[in-house]
Amino acid sequence: MAWRANTSKEGLARTVEEPPTGRDSSAQVLFFSETVSSTGFQDCPQRSATGFEVLSLIAVSPQRSVCLARCKYSDQKVCLKVYNKGQLSQESRGLRISFSQVHREIRNHGKVTGRPGVVPLLCAFEDSKAIVLVSEWQDSFSSLTELFKGTEVPRDTVKKIAAGLLAAVEGVHSMNVMHGDIKPDNILYDPRTGQVKLLDFGLSKDLSVDKPSRPTGSPCFCAPEVIRPLLLSEDGLQTSTPGMIECESTLKSDIWSCGVVLYQLFTGKLPFYDSDKSACFRLIVSSDLPNLKKLSKDEADFLRRALEKDPEQRATASELGSDEWLVNGRLWRIQNRIRRSFDLGKSLLPFPVLCSNF
Repeated sequence: MAWRANTSKEGLARTVEEPPTGRDSSAQVLFFSETVSSTGFQDCPQRSATGFEVLSLIAVSPQRSVCLARCKYSDQKVCLKVYNKGQLSQESRGLRISFSQVHREIRNHGKVTGRPGVVPLLCAFEDSKAIVLVSEWQDSFSSLTELFKGTEVPRDTVKKIAAGLLAAVEGVHSMNVMHGDIKPDNILYDPRTGQVKLLDFGLSKDLSVDKPSRPTGSPCFCAPEVIRPLLLSEDGLQTSTPGMIECESTLKSDIWSCGVVLYQLFTGKLPFYDSDKSACFRLIVSSDLPNLKKLSKDEADFLRRALEKDPEQRATASELGSDEWLVNGRLWRIQNRIRRSFDLGKSLLPFPVLCSNF
């Protein structure tokens, strides 16, 4: 594979399809999923860049490009994330993506592939110019950013998204992996089925092996414990080498991010926002959760449990999944399914009993 800084579809297509030469005649396979059954893909005779045709570009930057592609052997649509090795740094400092970060992404995404609610990583390979991650394409899904652009979302839809998101996060956390960048861009939703899937494990950490690292994530979605060291450094209360500030992020940090996403779906706004990043961080660390008056008591209590500033007191994905607000919704749906199944004016189970919490 030859890398070119060409942002056109045709340019990236040439990048992906150009046959390697000389010592680069075969790509090194870094990961291949044995747990995902993808028709035809596992039988591909060659797992390298030449096996894919680029259909469209999704995102382009100097360090990486993301595109929709087709596997020439299985005819399966896939998502390619192509890292330009010439733009990767040797150390995890500053804003540049490092080699270790990319390999950590492959390891962690591969570890959670097969868990419900995770977009599967099919394989990853590299040659002298690029590292390529191949993920399953999700045809009927769109990101929450695309679906809900700063608008309030119907309550029933918020419940479906909350239930699916928490189930996905619980599965990832069961492998002791922290996603590290939960936000609307990285959450896919299928309105027809109500399914939710997580993607992009570029900032993930396996807490079994990964050491504390510098604060990462999207600022408005970062938990207080993630950004507090940055504020301490600004105030002169913590001395660290630039780029080496460490934070104590945990699995609970993902829960905070989920809470921010759901708050945004409820209200159409972020709970803590300022155009100045430092001011935004101070709001996250010290301000109370605003604008809960329009929400029901159950909805507000649910958000408070997710957006508890103390990570020790913050609920887990499993605990939020059994929250009264979500459980009531599930009972309602079960009751309605029973009524439809029997086509009766009354459910065979007593309606007042099932809906006693309403």
